[in-house]
Amino acid sequence: MSGSLAGSAAPRDPGLQIERTIMAWWRTIVSMIVVDIFAWRFLVHEPGGQLPGILQISGLLLTAAGTLGFSVCFYLRQRALRRGPGGAAPDPRILVAAPGWLLTVFVGGALSVLAGV
Repeated sequence: MSGSLAGSAAPRDPGLQIERTIMAWWRTIVSMIVVDIFAWRFLVHEPGGQLPGILQISGLLLTAAGTLGFSVCFYLRQRALRRGPGGAAPDPRILVAAPGWLLTVFVGGALSVLAGV
């Protein structure tokens, strides 16, 4: 079995994988920021002149906090990818934190939708 990859320690050639990963993270961050801006704009210019409720504000604060936390995870991951040759191994804390921040965004968005934003 000389063609087996199990025992080979050949250097990895990622090609453009690092750039594609960074661009995908950028697209995700930009779309999250755009949605946050539209949600806050709707809250400020709410039709009918009603004051926003605590559920609306807390939902939007959760989404903004999730976007900020995910942005920090992106920054740390991008720095690690650009640092090492062929891309560094992902930090386990980022691998756990990024989905957690996305879950925060989803919960905040659901709370905002249920509250009527």
